[in-house]
Amino acid sequence: MGTPLLRNFEPTVLTKQNIPGWTDLIGSAGSAAAGAAAPAITSFGVHRLEVWAINDSKTFVYHVPHTYTPSTVVYPHVHWRALTANPNTAQTVQFNLTYQIARSYSRSTFSSDITISLLVNPTGFNFNEIIEATTIQAIPATLIETDGLIMITCTRVTPVSGTSYTGNVVIDYVDIHFQDDGLSTTTRNFPFTKVI
Repeated sequence: MGTPLLRNFEPTVLTKQNIPGWTDLIGSAGSAAAGAAAPAITSFGVHRLEVWAINDSKTFVYHVPHTYTPSTVVYPHVHWRALTANPNTAQTVQFNLTYQIARSYSRSTFSSDITISLLVNPTGFNFNEIIEATTIQAIPATLIETDGLIMITCTRVTPVSGTSYTGNVVIDYVDIHFQDDGLSTTTRNFPFTKVI
């Protein structure tokens, strides 16, 4: 057998067990791209992408996995791209993330809306840009639990400060950084138990 090929930027592997590590919680699209406030489907070569204008929005839903590290905050973030050639890097894009959370097993309704605002300047044309919630904006650990649901509506709005970037914007993902301890719960249903 030949030597296996490794991709660039492979993560460092730690041998000690049960060290929480960061990973991404990917949500499903809870609303279809339709209606006046929905991103328009636009062709870029063979690719068809959603282009976001000011006031466009879309809802995503996330299921908190059994490997979530209890009592840790989570950080919503947006992967986005400026698709205007030579974008003005002094201009600003703003995404508002409005979220609600429900506990698992019918123990709560969805919470009231909480909105965080993410402001960012484009780096250049077609970069994989990432703008993340700050520590102050992170979703508190007191609201998160295994098998709970997080619902986030992302809206592109006119920035509250600076000059607005009005060019084409594509959002590839709205996802959440969370700490994964690699340990599934030993119980399938609530109340959940972990053996550490």
